[in-house]
Amino acid sequence: MGKHVCVALLVAWLLAGCKSKKDALPVVIDDIWSLDAVRHSCRSGSTLNYGLCTKTPEQIVDNFDNQVNLAFATEPSCRGVVIRHFYGPWTDPLAKMPSWWLMLNFNEDEREASWMIGTGSSHDHNTLSGEGSPKQLAKEVCDIVRAAGAAVH
Repeated sequence: MGKHVCVALLVAWLLAGCKSKKDALPVVIDDIWSLDAVRHSCRSGSTLNYGLCTKTPEQIVDNFDNQVNLAFATEPSCRGVVIRHFYGPWTDPLAKMPSWWLMLNFNEDEREASWMIGTGSSHDHNTLSGEGSPKQLAKEVCDIVRAAGAAVH
C-alpha cells in the first residue's frame, strides 16, 4: 500500500506543475492607425501621388506588418500570444473584444517603429510605449502581455 501512496503523490506533484498560466489577451495591431500615420508621412512635402513615398501607404503598412508578424512568430517569449490585425470598421466584433491594442508609427524607409500598447476594447489612457526594431517590439510587447515584468498601474 505504501508504494501506491508514493506513486499517487508523485503523479499529483507532476500534474501540479502542468497547470497552465492563464492565456494572455490577444494583441490587436491597429492597422487603421498605421495606415493613417503612413498616409500623413507620405503626403508631407509633396502633392504628387503619395509625396515622399515610393510605394502606396497600403504597401508600406503590409511590408512592415510582415516584418512584425515574423518577429512575433519567431520570438520565444510570444509563445501562446495571439496576434490579430484590425482593418476596421469599428462595428467589427474584434473592436469590442477584450484585448491589447497595439498602435505602430513608422515611415517607409524606417527599420524601426515607435509603438503604444494599452488594454481595453478601445484606445485608453493606460498605455505603455517604446520604440525599436520589429524583433525588439515583439519581445517587449510579449513580455508586457504575458506579465513577465512588473504590474504597472
